[in-house]
Amino acid sequence: TPGGSSSGSAAAVADGMVWAALGTQTGGSVIRPASFCGCVGFKPSFGTINTAGLKPFSVSSDTIGVFARRVVDAGWLVAELSARPALRVRGAAERAPRIALCRTAQRDQASAAAHAALETAAALARHAGATVSEFDLPAGCEELVALGATILRAEAQHAFVYELDSMSRLLSSELRELLTGEPVPREEYDAAQRAVAICRQLVAAEVFGEFDAVLSFSSTGEAPKGLGSTGSPVFNHPWSLLHLPCVNVPGLSGPGGLPLGVQLVGAYREDARMLSHAAWLQQVIERG
Repeated sequence: TPGGSSSGSAAAVADGMVWAALGTQTGGSVIRPASFCGCVGFKPSFGTINTAGLKPFSVSSDTIGVFARRVVDAGWLVAELSARPALRVRGAAERAPRIALCRTAQRDQASAAAHAALETAAALARHAGATVSEFDLPAGCEELVALGATILRAEAQHAFVYELDSMSRLLSSELRELLTGEPVPREEYDAAQRAVAICRQLVAAEVFGEFDAVLSFSSTGEAPKGLGSTGSPVFNHPWSLLHLPCVNVPGLSGPGGLPLGVQLVGAYREDARMLSHAAWLQQVIERG
């Protein structure tokens, strides 16, 4: 599989059909396809690109992102689309970054290949002068995957009322099952939103008060064989919920010879700084 719902864009960029392409990420549909296809995927901070005209799925996470082959090209495209010229980074950061190596509470779901790719990226970064420190997300943030599932289900059930009522037979069985399941109680949804808001504050203070970027998994491993599954967003949706800018940095591969990226995450609204660090890491990985 080429990945989630933006996989056509990722595959077209990776194959050289187009210079760059658009995608959307709710769970992991920019970062994961970029990892599987071996290109750069950039999900900017939540709200960077106006979503007018986008069919919503989860209004708390839906973000327009881009695919390119170079980090600086992805930044340039988002700069144009969002009227934020500061995102036109010219190249790698001059100073090696302080990196938090974060495997998350879901680390057991990463394959041996994904762990190896992350360790390789961390080792190359250290060799190039970066400070790389083991780091766990603040207490309470380990529930982000479960909180995200609650929020996504509640918001999707509201977003697709019209489609479910007028064209149910055209929806996939998986989507129909999500929409027709037990409704999420409003108080449960509100509690989940409050918990995520607290996590955003904790991550801003405890992670980005000390580090320039977080290095983590882009995917659970190489692309699964076949088209029955587009892969798991378990290493993507939490960062989307936190509204943070993320980049899949390509250049590594797994034992099957398929691409396998790593994910660099930056502070909210610090997209330009994060892009310069991602460009630095892309350069470091390419040099090997």
